[in-house]
Amino acid sequence: MSPFKSTKLGFLSNSAQYILQRDNEVGAAVTHTGQHEWSYGDYNYIAFTGPGTFDVQRSGYMDFCLVGGGGGGANGCIQSSPPYAYQAGGGGGGGAGGVHHIYDHKAQIGTYTVTIGAGGATGSVGGGTPKNTPIWGFAGTATKIESPHINPANYEFYAAGGGGGIGADSSNPYNTGGPVQSYGASGGGKTGNAGTATATYANFVSSTTTPLAPFQPNGVVQGYNGASGANNQSGGGGGGAGGAGLTGAPSNYGGQGGPGVRIFAGDTGVNPPATPANLDLGEASPANVSPGRYVGGGGMGGSGTSPQTTQDSGGLGGGGSQNNYGGGYPGTTNTGGGGAGGAEPGSNPGGSGGPGLVVVRYLRIVDAG
Repeated sequence: MSPFKSTKLGFLSNSAQYILQRDNEVGAAVTHTGQHEWSYGDYNYIAFTGPGTFDVQRSGYMDFCLVGGGGGGANGCIQSSPPYAYQAGGGGGGGAGGVHHIYDHKAQIGTYTVTIGAGGATGSVGGGTPKNTPIWGFAGTATKIESPHINPANYEFYAAGGGGGIGADSSNPYNTGGPVQSYGASGGGKTGNAGTATATYANFVSSTTTPLAPFQPNGVVQGYNGASGANNQSGGGGGGAGGAGLTGAPSNYGGQGGPGVRIFAGDTGVNPPATPANLDLGEASPANVSPGRYVGGGGMGGSGTSPQTTQDSGGLGGGGSQNNYGGGYPGTTNTGGGGAGGAEPGSNPGGSGGPGLVVVRYLRIVDAG
């Protein structure tokens, strides 16, 4: 679709009139309180890195990318002295916030309210408390757009938060029947054989009835499952918006976070050289993957009993890493990346999840004079 061009011709063919009418319809007129605005090629862009509104003053087609808040990584948990009273290991990585694209939505005239999902917090420092729930990560919260023109029941303008990472199980006998992933768009990773009753975990992390990952309203998948850790030592990687988390190899390594997805399928305009100051959307693609800016990467799992070499295994799209047998790094801000799990010692905390994002684009109306 080309941007609208005005004409000074006094006579137009039927086909030309159709093209002008079509292009006038696709070019919405929008005012907003978003934090960033720019133009590139045929499109205007608005990025919301915090709450805001936009007002559609002329109905037209718009595209949206919504990213939920990432889940927090779990803390590491150590067996302090024999006899060992609980399961130890690196914490599971946090699941990424859901990523939901909406294309060619004809926005109606009115005000739309944008809410940006918050990243989930990590747990308290690990210890031998029953079931050790304090060391688990918390789920992120949802990003959404609300308007009288949008029915919230169909989740069309809703990107769920990522699930929190699950830590070691401190109650013996250990419950291997617990959840493999937490509630959220993408599942949090877990320490090998960690777990507890599903209902207890759901209430502790999110206090909601959000479905288990992968969250897929109307058949649209927003995220994938987290992984279990290996041999009770390491934490599994959190699920990403574009793929599941992984189990670490060798077994004392934390699992890699699941990969994210590209904003608007790699549209170069979402991060042009003229992008406003203090804005760098998503994570840049490395040379071996499809070019674009990625969001929704899962957090890396925490390492186990032996120090691992330096590595960065957060999922592409802002997932937090966990390096050198230490604390987990947080998910990158405004990517919805999951936080990394902390390494096995209880003093190593997980990382918090990254806050979410909304990007809007619509065709520019260009007057050629």
